[in-house]
Amino acid sequence: MRPEHVHDEPEYIERYVDSCIEADVEVTELMGNETFLYLNALGSNVTARVAPTSKTKAGDHVKVALVNSKIHIFDKETELAIVN
Repeated sequence: MRPEHVHDEPEYIERYVDSCIEADVEVTELMGNETFLYLNALGSNVTARVAPTSKTKAGDHVKVALVNSKIHIFDKETELAIVN
């Protein structure tokens, strides 16, 4: 999952309701025209690239939407892509 496919904007959360996760925000990094959110979701690290106007800050517990058509899953043992 690339950071640009993880969103905290309400329109994405509404659109991708079936692929939303909750996460704790560990770090935010304002990069000018975008903000990176470094998240912990159930013990896994997730990075989101969101709008610079996002109000999310370190320590927040947030819901983020994953663009489900952009999720790639790999077999841990073989490292091969798992195809639906």
